[in-house]
Amino acid sequence: MEVRVREGNEADVEALVLVAARTFALACPANTPQEDIENYIATEFTPEKFKQYINDPNFTIYVAEVAGEAIGYCLLCRSDPPLEELLSEECGNTIELKRLHILPEFHGLGAAQGLMQAALNFAVSNACTQVWLSVSNQNMRAISFYKKSGFIKVGEQKFYVGNDIHDDDIMLNCLI
Repeated sequence: MEVRVREGNEADVEALVLVAARTFALACPANTPQEDIENYIATEFTPEKFKQYINDPNFTIYVAEVAGEAIGYCLLCRSDPPLEELLSEECGNTIELKRLHILPEFHGLGAAQGLMQAALNFAVSNACTQVWLSVSNQNMRAISFYKKSGFIKVGEQKFYVGNDIHDDDIMLNCLI
């Protein structure tokens, strides 16, 4: 199966909602209450939110597809990392890799690598010198992938899914 990566548009909204809903729980620790996951999905992965991302110049979405069907996506957001020491002048412009999710039945096809390459290329072409992200410290598959993609752990933060508090690692990829 050939994976194609392209920039997302409004025609992708419904597919993005479905992919997000099916993949979010995979990024959460196993003990996250199902009700909290469902509530998070219901509020954060709506058609309105994805339309907002697509139409807001501070966000960029890439879609991975097989045979014209969305199988994953990544969401980039122009935002500073939550650590003051990463905001010095020499660090330059930063961008957040806010989400990178692939439907589980398509893991291993290179879709994540394709989305990551699109994200890093976008960052470089937009004069960003760093890409940062936050990932559950229990998501070893994702952490391993991010390390292979050049990210290193630089800090920690809390991430809330409903009433459940997750410990996330903040990871950074310096592009210069």
